[in-house]
Amino acid sequence: MPICDMLSSRGCFANCHFCSISAWHKRMGGPRLRQRSVEDVAAEMAYLYHRLGVRLFNFHDDNFFLPSRAASIARFEAMGRRMREAGIRRAGVQIKARPDSVDRETVAVLKELACFRVFLGVESNAVAGLKALGRGLSREQTARPLDILLEADLHVTFNC
Repeated sequence: MPICDMLSSRGCFANCHFCSISAWHKRMGGPRLRQRSVEDVAAEMAYLYHRLGVRLFNFHDDNFFLPSRAASIARFEAMGRRMREAGIRRAGVQIKARPDSVDRETVAVLKELACFRVFLGVESNAVAGLKALGRGLSREQTARPLDILLEADLHVTFNC
């Protein structure tokens, strides 16, 4: 199935010790999270879908979510509307997410966006590992999203 790698944003709102985004931001300045408009992303997707036959959109955003749950949901819903308006019907979306961004409501909206796979930033579920990585998450905050995604029948991939 034709697949295309895409970006709808660069950077991340978090400040994990291990992440290269923090080092990049310190050197480059500017906003830590830079987003393309939903209209621009959907227009690119429509071109790829209709002209090149792309059916899988692999978003390589460092984190597809926004700092605010409500803002994330609004962005996902707007993207879904724009995709439908552009005639994108039978396509799938893959995203990356921090574990603490995932909850049942956001996952339900992502499913409407045709999301089928989430690359979840787990990295470690050991207490010492989480502390060393500076994730700012507990073991439960790292593990619970796995259950939510699996309950929603989404494919989950993560690094450890």
